[in-house]
Amino acid sequence: DGKSMNKIRFNRLQWLVHIGSVIPLIVLAWDFVTNNLTVNPIQEITQRTGRTAIIWLVLSLSCTPFNILFGLRAFNQVRRPLGLYSAFYATRHFLTFLILDYGINIQLISATIIEKPYIILGTLGFIILFILTLTSTKKSMQKLGKKWTQLHRLIYPASIILLFHFFLAL
Repeated sequence: DGKSMNKIRFNRLQWLVHIGSVIPLIVLAWDFVTNNLTVNPIQEITQRTGRTAIIWLVLSLSCTPFNILFGLRAFNQVRRPLGLYSAFYATRHFLTFLILDYGINIQLISATIIEKPYIILGTLGFIILFILTLTSTKKSMQKLGKKWTQLHRLIYPASIILLFHFFLAL
């Protein structure tokens, strides 16, 4: 049915964002398959996915200033995809830590949190990012109304928390 098939048309910036956002995952998969992930592959996966998540988060947040300061409205069209790709990589980062690195062993994770408290910041930031991702749909926007905007302003404190997590983990 031709009516139910919405044609997806991207401008150059949107294509660049989508293709550029998948490249880190392809490179990571390639390096995994070719056994090129350093002597500690789990740590490498954790660091790469975390680094990509934080870069995409910063890129997402920079879209509004690019629009306001330079009148580059096309950046408004890529703010949401960049945020969702950031959440995608943050989820891989969190799951790698939780499952691959610590095998969901609560005692081991608790001991690690005492040793590395920045993990609490990462977890808190991830929870906020995850909630924002779940409510980023048009249906959520309609359902929440003005509260959606208030909720999504949590991206700013979440970003600060996640940046602290990132720099303390270095």
